[in-house]
Amino acid sequence: MVRSAIFLSLFLCSFGQESIEKGSGFPQFYPIKVNNRYGAIDSSGKVVIKPNLDYLEEFFEGIALGRLNNQWIYVDCVNEVSLNTKFLMAGKFSERKARVALQTQEPDSGANPNFQWGYIDRSGKFLIRPQFEFAGDFSEGKALVRKGGRIGYIDTLGNFIISPQFDGGLNFSQGRAAVWVRGKIGYIDTTGKVIIPPKFDFAWDFQEGKARVAVKEKWGFIDLNGRMVVKLKFDEALDFSEGLAPVRIKEKWGFINERGKLVIKPNFSYALPFAEGLAPVAVDTVWGYIDKTGSFAIEPRFHSASPFKKGRAKVQIGNKFGYIDREGKYIWQPSE
Repeated sequence: MVRSAIFLSLFLCSFGQESIEKGSGFPQFYPIKVNNRYGAIDSSGKVVIKPNLDYLEEFFEGIALGRLNNQWIYVDCVNEVSLNTKFLMAGKFSERKARVALQTQEPDSGANPNFQWGYIDRSGKFLIRPQFEFAGDFSEGKALVRKGGRIGYIDTLGNFIISPQFDGGLNFSQGRAAVWVRGKIGYIDTTGKVIIPPKFDFAWDFQEGKARVAVKEKWGFIDLNGRMVVKLKFDEALDFSEGLAPVRIKEKWGFINERGKLVIKPNFSYALPFAEGLAPVAVDTVWGYIDKTGSFAIEPRFHSASPFKKGRAKVQIGNKFGYIDREGKYIWQPSE
């Protein structure tokens, strides 16, 4: 079996069991940047990974992908180990597997390197050997891959359950996956049967039983059977979350409910979906958070803002980013 990763003794993580989210088995940590080096904190703001990495992404399933000495590494704060790798490219962990790419041969001078994608487990062991031209994250027990220039879907053993036949595609979500056929987008079910004919110019994953779609630059929403439940009338739309979806009307953003009724007026320069009862919105170039009445729960004062995740949200002031709680108080002051 191919192995291109080795364990290093842990030199970054140090945390107690109180950092483990009850029932999840995974800790909730947040990347930080100090003096242009990356580390991480827990939900209390305690530093649990010293800022000595070149780069660190968000944590998924207790593991974060980072860079150190020009190499990809995985920092696993569940098992308190770091995994040094030789992968050409790497992705986040999803359903306990991560997609990674190995170079298959030395590239010709000036040419792009040849590589193949496979999947590793948390120890770095290959579960599915590198064999694909591209690989996506696992979702609902299936992953999108490209072979022979076409998109298909594999199971957790790496066997094709939907043969490569599409021009493009997205991950499965709620038993549906968007696929590209001759320049248009439709949806297949888990057997590969096209259940929503390709007729959209743009389409996205299903969330809360609805997917945003566009035809001729007008956006609406369909249900799992392809029925248009919100007409194609918006200039832009984002996913439903907690029963509401951000939509753009001309130059302003507001929110609609599941029937397509505008419930929060389009007063914002931009808006992101609700998470944990709050949504990031921008007024001119300054961001804050509103509740579901449209009132500000956290007044605009940030240069950018992300949705809340387990009671914490990433915000930015200038080039510095930090984290706030639901009251808008910093648990980590913005730093760079």
